[in-house]
Amino acid sequence: MFGALDNVLLIVLVLVAAYWYCLWQIATANFSEQLQRAQREFNREIAIVRSDQDLLKELLEELIFMPVNPPTTPRRQLKVGPSQRS
Repeated sequence: MFGALDNVLLIVLVLVAAYWYCLWQIATANFSEQLQRAQREFNREIAIVRSDQDLLKELLEELIFMPVNPPTTPRRQLKVGPSQRS
């Protein structure tokens, strides 16, 4: 009698273990998929930040190294006041 009961308990134990193993695989697969999706989104955001950073760096370099052009007209012609109206 114990032999048959042991076999039934062993079968039930194997079925429960297989059920939990399947649940574990499903949960792990979903987590892995979500993790990969989050990593792709993070990498996309990092790429955007890097491109913005590169753009800002280029703009800053343009501002720093921009030549300062003197005015083309002499300074005395730029002044507008009552002394020059006469």
